[in-house]
Amino acid sequence: MEAENKLEKLNFLIGAWTGQGESFGQTAAVEHRFEYILQNKFIQSSTRSISRNADGEVTEIHEDLGIYSYDPDRDVVVLREFYTEGYVNTYLMEETETGFVFTTERTQGAGGLRARLSYIVISEDAFEETLDLASPGKDFSFCLKNVMQRAID
Repeated sequence: MEAENKLEKLNFLIGAWTGQGESFGQTAAVEHRFEYILQNKFIQSSTRSISRNADGEVTEIHEDLGIYSYDPDRDVVVLREFYTEGYVNTYLMEETETGFVFTTERTQGAGGLRARLSYIVISEDAFEETLDLASPGKDFSFCLKNVMQRAID
């Protein structure tokens, strides 16, 4: 029997999103785009955020590129995300009552830092995204939170 393609559970993400983020006392303007690629076998995401300090000065421009795939051998959605900081994370998805949680299975170039990315679905047109990080041997702690709204094209 063929396993259900759990990638389809992420269909609500398809499209463009804009939002506001906060992290360590700074705010960010955040843009996400999600689209099916390669004959609808994968979802590609791209993110750009511009962080500012309390004085409004740009402190960081962050970009990342993600590829979501469904692994039928393990019956799990896998996210591979590439960051401007130069590291690559491979996450496995778990469903929750309110959305989805992606926890790193492997990291590349991150010095053992682990990550947990959570999407809380608010509505068809809104979600909350949080990122928690953990140093080797430590528990996860808050890093950032983005509140996203579907962009009107």
